[in-house]
Amino acid sequence: MSVHQYQNPPILEAVCEIGFAPADDEWNISYPWLFYEKVKGVYAGAPKEQKLVRLEPPPTEVSGKEESPFTVVEQSRTLFPLANDTGLIAVGPNVLSVHVRRPYPGWSIFRARIVEALKEYTSITHPIGIRKIGLRYINQVTISEPQPNVADYFSTPPANVLPDELAIDNFQSRNEYVYQDEPIRVVLNFARTESPSKVSTYLLDIDLVWLWPAEPLLIDSVMSKIDELRRRERIIFERLITNRSRELFDAAT
Repeated sequence: MSVHQYQNPPILEAVCEIGFAPADDEWNISYPWLFYEKVKGVYAGAPKEQKLVRLEPPPTEVSGKEESPFTVVEQSRTLFPLANDTGLIAVGPNVLSVHVRRPYPGWSIFRARIVEALKEYTSITHPIGIRKIGLRYINQVTISEPQPNVADYFSTPPANVLPDELAIDNFQSRNEYVYQDEPIRVVLNFARTESPSKVSTYLLDIDLVWLWPAEPLLIDSVMSKIDELRRRERIIFERLITNRSRELFDAAT
């Protein structure tokens, strides 16, 4: 499938999150501020603290026991934003995430920020490997029509099973997929969101997660895996849209 480069991509936010296998279980509270000393020349916004509650799959299977498929994990992270608030880095116990926001700077710049953040984080915390890599693209597609035909712009429009005099106004769908060749899970959220009366706005949220629950991935292999996630995300995105959307995003030829 052909992958396009867009002059006006609909990316609202892109996030790369890396979960680490620590050398030990102790998280030093000085780590975020040691990290900040290394990145504050670029990430010059005011640091912030964030509390999160996450659902995580269990790291290993224990034979003979019935386990919940998810574990509730409470986490605290420190956010280091760019001065213009178009991106940030978040660090916490065994986790690092790099965020870029609209206007999307392009994959080469986003990737370079991931490389730099990964280098600085690992130089301080010294993890033994990687447990998880996530790559998420949150797209916001705005169409200058109050009631467009969704099938003109997206390849998977919601089905209208009601009488013809009824048109779908708002909708939300969530689907999960697993690749057959690699343990990569994809969560796809597609919805129409609130927007001004003369336009229609759609959310297309593509979240890919690659796990190594048994043997951690070597640090040196991280970027090749992130590149592979990005390649797959691009293919998924192109499969979800039509040529009308490509025209909307001003595809370069």
